[in-house]
Amino acid sequence: MKSLLLLIGFFLFRVEAKTLVVKIEATKFFPEKLEAKVGDTILWDNKDFFPHTATAVDKSFNSNSIPSMKSWSFKVQKKGTYHYKCLFHPVMSATLFVR
Repeated sequence: MKSLLLLIGFFLFRVEAKTLVVKIEATKFFPEKLEAKVGDTILWDNKDFFPHTATAVDKSFNSNSIPSMKSWSFKVQKKGTYHYKCLFHPVMSATLFVR
């Protein structure tokens, strides 16, 4: 019975995981503040005509260059507050809150 409950809990967690989109456009991240849960995937979608990065200040994730009209995703593994920026355009910054 305990194994069955663990298995059901595993599938419930898997069903709840979402993909959240951060649009990169006009040299900005939209939204600038995003809340996610552990297990969610964040997708950065570059709609600008030049490359950008999504790089955590604490180095917990780094997209490297995301070319124009391409995307990059990252599956969140740990709770915390993650400030990130574009290494090519330091005025671009945003925050990911993981609960």
